[in-house]
Amino acid sequence: MQHFLWRCSTGYMPCKEALLKRKIVNEAGCFRCWQAVESPLHATWTCVCSGAVMEKASFYSKLASGQYTSFTQLMEVALQKLTVDEVKLLVILLWINWNERNAVFHGGSVTAADVLLMVLLLCGLPS
Repeated sequence: MQHFLWRCSTGYMPCKEALLKRKIVNEAGCFRCWQAVESPLHATWTCVCSGAVMEKASFYSKLASGQYTSFTQLMEVALQKLTVDEVKLLVILLWINWNERNAVFHGGSVTAADVLLMVLLLCGLPS
């Protein structure tokens, strides 16, 4: 998880925004919603597809009203407003959203948010 957070915070996550800067893709739009540039923040938090998972978490309302300009800013606010267990769950959910994005990008199917959270609950993590 530390590596995931580091990549998201430093611009080394291979989202379309970073891939465009490296001239690997021709455009940076989010292929799931087509509403914004696909940055680490968008892919894991602000995309409507990512929100379906986040909205189910009990701590979502503590972070939902913020207008974050970067992934790092989201994490800074989370560290101020959430408990340690909530931050841990947030990181896991962000990682799940990234993996879900990759599955769809590479031809896989979308897993329902309810199923993802049920798996977390079965693993003993608080929702």
